[in-house]
Amino acid sequence: GGSNAGTGWTRGFLLVDPSCVEIDTISVLLLIFNIPNLSMKVKDAAPPMKGRNMFSIATDYKTSLGDPSPFLRRIADAGYSHAHWCHQWNTDLIYSRSEIQQIKRRIKEYGIGVNDVHGSEGCKNFWYSTDESARQAGVDLVKTRIDLAANLSGDAVVMHVYPEPDDPGDNESFWTQLQRSLDALEEHARMRGVRIAVENLPDFPAVRSG
Repeated sequence: GGSNAGTGWTRGFLLVDPSCVEIDTISVLLLIFNIPNLSMKVKDAAPPMKGRNMFSIATDYKTSLGDPSPFLRRIADAGYSHAHWCHQWNTDLIYSRSEIQQIKRRIKEYGIGVNDVHGSEGCKNFWYSTDESARQAGVDLVKTRIDLAANLSGDAVVMHVYPEPDDPGDNESFWTQLQRSLDALEEHARMRGVRIAVENLPDFPAVRSG
């Protein structure tokens, strides 16, 4: 667990590989560890009340595809206060405004909040591809995830950045395209109060350097 300085509320953490267990099993583990306020719910995706704990689980604990509603319902029924939106994290799906509003209604209906969104890196439209047209399409893809986060009162979009290419000759284009994409996303994210977080994937240079 840990605390967020200056916010007056605490976060609870339990690291479990969601691909190996069902959500009910994770709830049992929380009870075994005697974590309080498990059943605390959040109204209108607001931050937890002062002194309360926030418990969050990724929406793709079983799959990241298909209708997320059954998973959101089980997350709420298990007593989680928040969800990390992780559906469609590796597809080229562009959320329409109507789809974003539908997701927002579902979140409100189940009484849970969304603390952040896992942005899609794209498949064909990889967000920092060396193919410029694919990169630009990937940037548009990430923008829809930023819009989703903002509409769900989330404060960050998590993005994958993979290790540098094995061929040193490709390193310059790797960093150039990544910088172009981040520059293109900066204003869009700032205007919506959403941060872009880089996931610390294995072998990422910053991780290797300690």
